[in-house]
Amino acid sequence: MRARVAVSLVFGYFGVVVGTWTSRLPTLKNRLGLTDTQLGTALVCFAAGSVLGMLLLARVIDALGPARALGTLALTQAIALVLAAMAPNLPALCCVLAFFGAVQGTLNVTMNSAAVDVQRAYHRRMMSSFHALFSVGGLAGAASGGLAAGAGISVRHHFLAVLCVAAVPAVLAHAWRLPGGPGTADVDVDADIDVDADVDADVRSARAHVTARGTSLRLATVLLGLFAMFAMVAEGAVGDWSSVYLHENLGAGVAFASSAFVVFSIAMFISRVAGDRVVTSLGTRRFLQYSAVLGAVSLGAGVLSTAPWLAVAGFAGLGLGLAGLTPQIYTIAGDVAHGSAGRALSLIVGMGYIGFLVGPALIGFVSGATSLRVALLLPSLLILIIPALVPALRLSD
Repeated sequence: MRARVAVSLVFGYFGVVVGTWTSRLPTLKNRLGLTDTQLGTALVCFAAGSVLGMLLLARVIDALGPARALGTLALTQAIALVLAAMAPNLPALCCVLAFFGAVQGTLNVTMNSAAVDVQRAYHRRMMSSFHALFSVGGLAGAASGGLAAGAGISVRHHFLAVLCVAAVPAVLAHAWRLPGGPGTADVDVDADIDVDADVDADVRSARAHVTARGTSLRLATVLLGLFAMFAMVAEGAVGDWSSVYLHENLGAGVAFASSAFVVFSIAMFISRVAGDRVVTSLGTRRFLQYSAVLGAVSLGAGVLSTAPWLAVAGFAGLGLGLAGLTPQIYTIAGDVAHGSAGRALSLIVGMGYIGFLVGPALIGFVSGATSLRVALLLPSLLILIIPALVPALRLSD
């Protein structure tokens, strides 16, 4: 149980850092006197560092085991956050953000790899629950950032407080890591594990895998990476364009338009809380297909409607369908790759992150050539590719 708590805390803390960083960016921009172009340059350094961290450090994760790296990375991420607040100028900020991104990208892969180990050890689905805690942490971080900015608390002092908070999951991740060698998932039987006659059935239901006669590891990794990319294109598009669409295309007020992303985020949280039970009931294959169809159809219907409240309902439906996809994609990758989970997850998470970064820009280019309504249909079409390709994985459930 202790390993599960430690990984849960890291997921929640990771969300806090992401929400905190995003909410304090305007203050940091003003403190350094950056233009929009200069801030964009700094954020490109962060993105490049994230992708490089995901792709280059995967072998280290596999060699050490995710449990050994988890606490160190969590603490280092908070230190990088503080260094960003202390940067005196743009060049220094770019260097720090490249480092910050590398640590954050590596931690993203590591915590998901650790979650796969914990899930396998407890013989039950937990990945959606872990990601739900990330959502809670993100909302908490964003809320605390807004309160800190309103109270006039400096970015440096705010980020130092986050560093202090980071010490808790970092220490627990070291103290409560999964016993055994790198990549193992041996957990002592305790009150949190149900040991009864149904455990074999639960294991069969909980561990989706590619059958021996099925897809190769390389092809499975590429397919899962594409699934993650399509899902993250949609998530990035909603984050950057939903409010703009409601306000400029449907004539909604600014306050109502801003509710689109809030409703989308709440729907994602609800979906992730229930996700583990739903996927256990449906099976991984059907869950992926049904979730993708729900998300794609909801987004398409919402964008094609002319009423703002219907568009918001469409974004909510997208959140319900989208939220469960990435946790199950990571679960499948971990089960298929076994001892190479770090390398497989690094590619899949990296492809997803590229989709998250490229998606909003792609929407902008398509919108310029056509219209924003047409552009927002693109993520819907991409998500519909997922149920068509899921059979290629030949999942056992």
